[in-house]
Amino acid sequence: PLRWAVRGGVGLFFHSWVRVEARGLEHIPREGPFILAANHSSHLDSAAVLTAVAPAIREAGRRVYIAGAADYFFNNRVKSWVFGSLCDTIPVDRNADGMEGLRRCAQTLASGQGLLLFPEGTRSLTGEIQPFKLGVAVLALEAKSPIVPVHIENTYDLLPKGRVLVRPGVVRVTFGRPVPMGDISEHGDFSSRYQAYQQLTSTAQRAVESLGKPGASRAAS
Repeated sequence: PLRWAVRGGVGLFFHSWVRVEARGLEHIPREGPFILAANHSSHLDSAAVLTAVAPAIREAGRRVYIAGAADYFFNNRVKSWVFGSLCDTIPVDRNADGMEGLRRCAQTLASGQGLLLFPEGTRSLTGEIQPFKLGVAVLALEAKSPIVPVHIENTYDLLPKGRVLVRPGVVRVTFGRPVPMGDISEHGDFSSRYQAYQQLTSTAQRAVESLGKPGASRAAS
């Protein structure tokens, strides 16, 4: 009950003070695991994406977990309980190699659920998309999970990093077609696998960036 109360409160917030417009929901896979790879510039991003994707996963009884920074969302017992138990957040250590967090994410994908990932690793200070890290490609190729590019628009204006109060407004969340992936088994040695990770990471970033271009969100709707 507490979990649903929290989710209901977030949903109410994103249908009143801040409204979410979702486009491209037909690109969410109907079955099997998937990764939502989104740009990141605000603490509103996670809740906005989960609100937008809810209609596509609700009927199937599926869940989307969030890969979150361990040093921010799990730095005390209260936050660990709230984000870990109520908000389906998986801790990822940004100050280490992050392998334990990636393993937890891989386990979530192996169970057939969705995963929301912010490949930039942290919020943008300018609203511009920063270089993606390789983790999104490692998870996608090793877990054989499609990457669905997601572009979030206007959260930076409503709640940029360092601001406390949220401005009212509309957040647009656009889901694109899954990014084409190769077969990692074709890359036997470390060098070729690393190149495959780099290539897929770059492809995913370009896909997210393209969704933010004028007219792209309308085309996805």
